[in-house]
Formats: sequence, C-alpha cells, structure tokens
Amino acid sequence: IRPAGLVMNKASQNSVRDGVTSAGTLTTGMNNQQSDDRITLIVDNTRFILDPALFTAHPNTMLGRMFSSGIEFAQPNERGEYEVADGISAMVFRAILEYYKGGVIRCPPTVTVQELREACDYLLVPFDANTVKCQNL
Repeated sequence: IRPAGLVMNKASQNSVRDGVTSAGTLTTGMNNQQSDDRITLIVDNTRFILDPALFTAHPNTMLGRMFSSGIEFAQPNERGEYEVADGISAMVFRAILEYYKGGVIRCPPTVTVQELREACDYLLVPFDANTVKCQNL
C-alpha cells in the first residue's frame, strides 16, 4: 500500500544529508532526538539522508505516518531509498523539512505561496501563520 503519488525507482545525482547541502549548511536540527538510524528520501532527483525520528516526532504528517506505523506504507527501492513527494521540487521539500526540524517553514523567495501550500497539503504538514513564514503570504 502506498500513499497517492508515492513512486519507487532509481534516481538522483544530488545529495543532502540532514539538511546539509553543497550550497551551504543549515544549522537547525533535532540534536536532542537524533538516532543512529538514517533513511534516504529521493525528491525531485535529490537525495535527502535523514534521521527517521525527524518524522516520527510529527505522526500526523504523511512522512510521520510512513515511518512511525508498523504498517509498511512504502517499500524502499533496491538501494534502500524511498522516492516520495512526486511532483514536489527539491527546493520546496527542503523548505518543508524545516517544519520537521524547527516547526517553521521559511518560504524560499522563488517559490509561490500556492506551490508551498499544495506541497504542505500533500504531505499533511500544517499550513498556517504559525508554521509558514513568507514575505508574500
């Protein structure tokens, strides 16, 4: 059983590890709740290597449900990676990861509010004045 839009296949040239990108380092994180487990999510041909505790701390979101329930919502590909968020750009997903890390999404200047809203709706991430900070909101 897979959530709508969840696909499994090979992908990816770019890689992100716990919010660290080749463009720079994001300093937010869940240092007090990190475990040694890591999962690889592929979004828009970009790998995000993350601690699943990041998602299980938010069980009402799609990713929280995927990684906290005993039910296998998704099967990893042959490399043990999960391709999720079909149709969501890596930039938007990276912004949404900030919700999991610190409770607030900072909308990138090149992303429309509608695009961010649709991605939040798809991933079951709250979209309101407390969780989203955009200059054009």
